[in-house]
Amino acid sequence: MLTAPRGRNDFEVAIVCALPLEFDAVALLLDQTWNEKGDRYGRASGDRNRYVTGRMGDTNVVVLLLPKVGKASAARATEGLRFSFPKVRLVLLTGTCGGAPTTADGDEVLLGDVIISKSIVQHDFGRSCPNGFATKDAIEDLLGPLPRDLLSLVVHLETFMGRSQLEARTHSALLALQKAALAQQKASTYDYPGAHQDRLFAADYVHKHDHTTSVGCDNAFEIGRERTEAKRQLEREGRDWEAQAPRLHVGRFGSGDMVVSCGKARDRLIEQHNISGFEMEGAGVWGELPCLVIKGVCNYADSHTNKAWRGFAAATAASVTKAFLAEYAKTNAPAPVILDDVEPCWNMESASGAFAMHGGDVHFSDANYPNYRLPRRPAHAESHAVQYRLDAEAVGSRDLADEMNTPAPLVDENQRATSWDLEDWARVESHPSFPQGNASL
Repeated sequence: MLTAPRGRNDFEVAIVCALPLEFDAVALLLDQTWNEKGDRYGRASGDRNRYVTGRMGDTNVVVLLLPKVGKASAARATEGLRFSFPKVRLVLLTGTCGGAPTTADGDEVLLGDVIISKSIVQHDFGRSCPNGFATKDAIEDLLGPLPRDLLSLVVHLETFMGRSQLEARTHSALLALQKAALAQQKASTYDYPGAHQDRLFAADYVHKHDHTTSVGCDNAFEIGRERTEAKRQLEREGRDWEAQAPRLHVGRFGSGDMVVSCGKARDRLIEQHNISGFEMEGAGVWGELPCLVIKGVCNYADSHTNKAWRGFAAATAASVTKAFLAEYAKTNAPAPVILDDVEPCWNMESASGAFAMHGGDVHFSDANYPNYRLPRRPAHAESHAVQYRLDAEAVGSRDLADEMNTPAPLVDENQRATSWDLEDWARVESHPSFPQGNASL
């Protein structure tokens, strides 16, 4: 088990859910939780959110369930999140959505598939005019596009390689989630409903029954689909585990407080704005913090809503979230600087890691880089003292300062520290009593 983060500043990723069903799906995929003995991290004054903290893969995450659905609730909650966890650099809005039956490229979208946002349009933001309702410009134009690192990763997911790799990891995560749900006696909540429950009807055919399934709807208005038939064949062969594997789509979300549950209105919005999915919270988060919407399709944004898909769609979205974080963490992890053409440097270990000095440079190794081995200190090294300013979060310099005597300012302006964001002062003494040999953490 990994060590819990020391404070709220150690969390850089937040997962936001609008419904308890979605929150529970995410919680099932946490590898560790840091709330087992109560709220160890607290929250900022004035923040009314309640957080669950834990680890998903190699990433520490803070998970938040919104008190209400809608963009206003999401915006207020995100504001509190910013104050309590100021180092958060990515919010993943995870849950369920309505989906367009096909993408702009003509790919079929089935229930249980997952859509990742590349952009968002607020479809209920505009003005009434003689010709009807006119939607304002896309919200990404008003509040700015995705940050460059996120956009690069999302674009990679549009490639066959990127999408296939993420789908494979997603399938593994989905099986793990369903196994965890079975252990907690929640198996049926996140089970795959089966292809026979996935029915798409003509946009102008209105659901006329009280119950929330498609039983009784006229089959003459049902639209045949190749992927649905392929899934049915897998089910006939007893390969349900393979049939349930979701497909990933990247596209634009339509976000608004108005639920889209009319096939004709859906198609009109798709034609106007090239929308792939419909949800209700993305517009509230998008302009506050770097955000991606990751949502599973539980209906086709028409009147034929089937509640049987809500749990499974929440499960597939949570599974994509975990698979995405594995890729995101690798992409954004800082790489250690290893210089092959320098003389050996001195080294020592601390409670939070190991660091070494050579000339005016400091090189650091911690648990993030277990294969980074610091060179051996030469036996003929002279004893002298130098002082550096080190990053508190990178090396835990507060603990380091206690070990290395009182922090002191930099005495020589020609001395240089690493390229980390520098915050605290620490004194580094080269002394014969320092441990020799390699440091491997």
